[in-house]
Amino acid sequence: MEGKCKQKRKYTDENRCFQEEWENKYFFVEHNGKAMCLLCQTCISQFKSSNLQRHFASSHAHMDQEVPQGAEHRTLKLKTLKKQTDVEAQFCTRFANQSQTVMLASYYVAWHIAWAKKPYSEDEVVKTCLTDVISILSPENENLQKKISGLQLSRHTIERRISNLNSDIKSQLHLQLQQYEYLIITLNESFHTQDKPQLSVFVRTVSDDCVVREELLDMMSLKDRTHG
Repeated sequence: MEGKCKQKRKYTDENRCFQEEWENKYFFVEHNGKAMCLLCQTCISQFKSSNLQRHFASSHAHMDQEVPQGAEHRTLKLKTLKKQTDVEAQFCTRFANQSQTVMLASYYVAWHIAWAKKPYSEDEVVKTCLTDVISILSPENENLQKKISGLQLSRHTIERRISNLNSDIKSQLHLQLQQYEYLIITLNESFHTQDKPQLSVFVRTVSDDCVVREELLDMMSLKDRTHG
């Protein structure tokens, strides 16, 4: 039909891929599905030679004078930049893994403090003990000593960790209750440390293999003492 406009072709339909020649020509490499400039770490999502050329000409045109194309030291410069980028990527990955490990360790400390019903201020005692133990048993292990010193164990951090653990346990319990066909609600009266009555709500479940479990659902304060 005359006069009908053609549908514009999308970039995703072109199936473009990164060209190896762009590395030496524009100092770009493929990184996480994008073209990344080795000189300034700028990423360009579209694999188009014109986009890479425009960035190189506007930001790094001096490179053609310092290391002309076809020169041996241009190839050496490219290899050096690629190696430096790989080292930085490995360092970031190692740092991220180390941060996750240290965070996991702090959660374990928070768990034991909550389980033992100790004050949040016990975290500093734990950290001091760990530091002294490492300094005596393995004084040459500087890496482990840095990890211990990097543990986030302030009172507010422990309080936040315990709150997160509580929310996670609560969500897991609710998810498990939806999977049981039979459950029983049990009520029990208990007393607060200030001798105030509380209503404890427990749930008992029976699994398919006849395993009985009991979990605390909630604890509510009572205005008056109840009997019977």
